[in-house]
Amino acid sequence: MTLISQYSCLNNNYSPVEYALTLSEDYIRNSTIEYRKKRGQFFTPPIVARFMAGLSKNLPIRILDPGAGLGILSCAVIENICNNINRKCEIQIDLYEKDQNIVPLLKKVMEHTRQHFPQVKYKIYPVDFAQEILLKHGNIFGRENILYDLIIANPPYFKIQSTSTIARTAKFNNLQGNTNIYSLIMALSKDLLKDAGEMIFIVPRSFCSGLYFKYFRQEILREMSLDYLHIFNSRRNVFSNDSVLQENIIIKMSKQPQKQTIKISSSYGIDDLPHAKADLVDVRKVIDTKSGLYTIRIPLSNEDEQIMDIVHNWNASLSSLNMAISTGPIVSYRSKSWLAQNQTEYPLICLNNVKPMEISWPITHPQKPQYVKKCPESSKWLVPNSNYILLRRFSAKEERQRLVATPLLKNRFNTAFIGIENHLNFIYRPKGTLTIDETYGIAALLNSRILNRYFQIINGHTQVNATELQKIPLPQKEAIIEMGKLVRTTNQIDNIVFKILQNIASKSERLVLANV
Repeated sequence: MTLISQYSCLNNNYSPVEYALTLSEDYIRNSTIEYRKKRGQFFTPPIVARFMAGLSKNLPIRILDPGAGLGILSCAVIENICNNINRKCEIQIDLYEKDQNIVPLLKKVMEHTRQHFPQVKYKIYPVDFAQEILLKHGNIFGRENILYDLIIANPPYFKIQSTSTIARTAKFNNLQGNTNIYSLIMALSKDLLKDAGEMIFIVPRSFCSGLYFKYFRQEILREMSLDYLHIFNSRRNVFSNDSVLQENIIIKMSKQPQKQTIKISSSYGIDDLPHAKADLVDVRKVIDTKSGLYTIRIPLSNEDEQIMDIVHNWNASLSSLNMAISTGPIVSYRSKSWLAQNQTEYPLICLNNVKPMEISWPITHPQKPQYVKKCPESSKWLVPNSNYILLRRFSAKEERQRLVATPLLKNRFNTAFIGIENHLNFIYRPKGTLTIDETYGIAALLNSRILNRYFQIINGHTQVNATELQKIPLPQKEAIIEMGKLVRTTNQIDNIVFKILQNIASKSERLVLANV
């Protein structure tokens, strides 16, 4: 990788943030996206950096940036303190950056910052923060007593391999449930905070729900107060230069008992971020402790909170209705030898075949087999032909509808078995058969606007997780059957679902449903 060396010609009148931005833009031009993705490098836009810096309400004297990159977050914090809070405040900032190609540039940024604010003292650690702190955790003689007023970060994110040294060391230190490097950095950071110290991170929303991050959420929410959440409604706008597709949130936590309310704000992307308005939300509506999953829910309006109240008043579930949900067992790339495009023994249903309340099968696509061959290798991956609800596990890139479901009736195929690909979940009755009305009723409910909005409030993934669906509240069986009877004769799904829900709702709930 070739690095440009003419940074000395940059204007000294550049603010620290502007200087860091200019160097980061040059770095991006002279590196490849593959190189940066491998290292989880996605640089923070200045608007985001300044927004995050403005969330700190303390006067941070000692600051930690555990994934510094080009230092734009650190620069934003320094500017915020010295220009807006206390210009004479002496600041000590520690920065960790393991990429040796970036470290010299980070030093230039910090030296430039000192020209503007001489009271800033800094130390750059050219090492992997997570690995360094983990080793010190495991060595009582190597532990540092340094504690910070503020930790601010846009940490790298990539999956931690379970066989890696860092994963084994984390497990040894009882840091379980950290399947991604960003959550491990958050877990380690909380132990480096002073009492009432603050932690401000921009991270994927994925840690807010699901089993993978369950232990991480339990650990961090037991010791920290969740104070502020900001969500970006666009999955691609925040790090658009790096083609990142995911929901991102800004999260602020403090090392003190949980407060009774949490501030929540939202913006479409970064351009409207400075105008985001925060609302106070009761902590009980945000942090779900009843299920044992410690899910972090993000209602963005009074209507969202009312939708949550309505759904939580439903007292049925898939389990209570004697239903279960599983992921399709056929993994296409592992099964190529017994999948086929041309007609053969068994149908194969894939994600592209499933549309709201409709199965489009077969489709013509050179890379999407539509059949399963009858052979010993395929037999254990097939499911009996029966009545199912098929549900996409992944939503489209910017699609508003997260839950896309369709009924699949046994009489659709004249075969004893069918194949269901693993980009789909399927709902079934383990000891018996779903009735036609149940099949249509559940599918209609999953496609409805109210359940889709509820799912977006509680779910932080682009993936529809079977475990979360198993726990989602549902109306009583009679209401579901009534929905199923009516939707079989019309395509007005929402009208029918709302009509049935209004019949079982309280007066106040009817008003909410009318406005959904």
